[in-house]
Amino acid sequence: MKILILLSALALSACGDSSLCDDSSDCFSIGVCVSGRCEPPTQGTNNVQSIDNNTTGTTNGATNSTTGVTNNVSNMAVNNTAESVCVVDPSAACSDPSENMSRNDSQANAHPFETIFACRGSDIVTPETVPFSGQLCAQEPGDWYAQTVRSCRNLTVVASVTVTPEIPCKDSDWELGVTRGDTKVSCSAPDVQCSQQGGSKTVKWLIPTGEKMESIFYSVEAAGPTQFAYTGTFAIK
Repeated sequence: MKILILLSALALSACGDSSLCDDSSDCFSIGVCVSGRCEPPTQGTNNVQSIDNNTTGTTNGATNSTTGVTNNVSNMAVNNTAESVCVVDPSAACSDPSENMSRNDSQANAHPFETIFACRGSDIVTPETVPFSGQLCAQEPGDWYAQTVRSCRNLTVVASVTVTPEIPCKDSDWELGVTRGDTKVSCSAPDVQCSQQGGSKTVKWLIPTGEKMESIFYSVEAAGPTQFAYTGTFAIK
């Protein structure tokens, strides 16, 4: 994609003085987080990142660091060299209190949350955070959750899902999946950022304008007989 991502109308619409942010990664490499809001980069600012070559350049080319985004995966803290405590015997006993009423081990049986309205009353983003937790058992492929978001009329919204195992799993033991409608989100897409920090995984993407309802499914999926408790959040801003 190279720097063509900077021409993406979708990414451009995420900037301006209306999008909220915690840091510049929320501005999807097209802006700068200033006092909690995305602002277009000013002349001389070192904030335009190359997405496909993992470099962050200055406007005069003086700096060429390797701290940028590689395939939209930033600041990875990979722990695959550690011995995993999350892979267990497939027949290991397991209890998931969150599934006492109904199972959520497939997208068809995803646990639903209440609809989120990204903008309420006016075109001002209303930040929302939905916490969740569960127990991934060795006998199941994963846990699925469903969230519907109504987009804003004129503002692009940043959505994210973060999951943290409660024990130190290997990164290869499990996957954080996000599906929008019928399409699984790819970390290589220009409007998606995937990151890992410590044992946590995060997928962040843009929800475009139009006051439309969007169905989102997110999942904690096992890569083999994996078993661990976890906590997570779904958020928009």
